[in-house]
Amino acid sequence: MSIEASLADLQVSMDRMSAQAGIPAQPPANQVVSASMADSFAKAMNEANQSAIVASQTKQALLRGDPNVTMAETLRAQTQASLSFDLIMEVRNKLQQAYQTISSQ
Repeated sequence: MSIEASLADLQVSMDRMSAQAGIPAQPPANQVVSASMADSFAKAMNEANQSAIVASQTKQALLRGDPNVTMAETLRAQTQASLSFDLIMEVRNKLQQAYQTISSQ
């Protein structure tokens, strides 16, 4: 499963949970909105996706023989992308567990 597919799946899950919790998709025009958990999670997903894109581009540059890209940079980018994705998945799993616990009561 690609990162983009996983991120799309996470977004669908978050939208579904918001709908079931009765959270409106768009707040009223006169209401001030602060960053919600869903917004924070979406931002983290976007950052993880950007890390994956950078890692892929760095790897491709290294494979092309770009003299400006080192093996260390490539490994750092790959590790950062992997850790970001793992963290997102752990948070997603914890959110799903919490939702299932709450909905089963």
